[in-house]
Amino acid sequence: MMRSDAALWEVLLNLLLSPLMWGLVVLGAMSLFAHWLDSPKGRGWRGERAVRRILAKLDAESHTVFHDLTLETEHGLTQIDHLVVSGEGIWVIETKTMRGLLKGDQHGRFWYQILGKSARRFQNPLRQNYRHVRAVQEVTGLAKEAVHSVVVLAGSAKFDGDMPDNVVYTKRLLAYLMVVGVTDHRLEAAERSKAVHAIEENRLPPGRATNRRHLAELEKRFANK
Repeated sequence: MMRSDAALWEVLLNLLLSPLMWGLVVLGAMSLFAHWLDSPKGRGWRGERAVRRILAKLDAESHTVFHDLTLETEHGLTQIDHLVVSGEGIWVIETKTMRGLLKGDQHGRFWYQILGKSARRFQNPLRQNYRHVRAVQEVTGLAKEAVHSVVVLAGSAKFDGDMPDNVVYTKRLLAYLMVVGVTDHRLEAAERSKAVHAIEENRLPPGRATNRRHLAELEKRFANK
């Protein structure tokens, strides 16, 4: 009986160590990862990674970049995808990674995503980002002219008709930040330093605990509406 058990363990060990087995494991892992990448969370992750790569091209001496930023204000938590502090002010960036055709306007409460014959409405990201902008103004004490909102469409979705102001495709983001969106309102070095310090002081540590707290607050907020 002991010899039989030993032989069985030897067969199992040889199977586990075989290149074929490891090849199947790798293929399975790749298949699961590919499936996740095509899920809403996976597409969102890809979109935010694309924006991160673009923002990494900004001059680090004149730009301070934050990612996955959760600020705590007297009105609650606000989670911001990306934020850039520069001489032109602060850019609060909301990333949307979507497919299909998008319809909506600057001030409407909802936009619509059209996939084939189906349509789904979602909150106007410009309105969503307005709360983020207000949180940054509250934390930094800067005037509204110094804090700018921009929505980035990072997926394959195309906008139906004219693009609303302050909405850009990923490939246009860098040009928008450096040329198109430049305003006359300048932030001096001391103001930028003070703003960065304020943001860091009011930032919650990124991670699961902060995400869970933010999600619970969102659920409570929308449950009361």
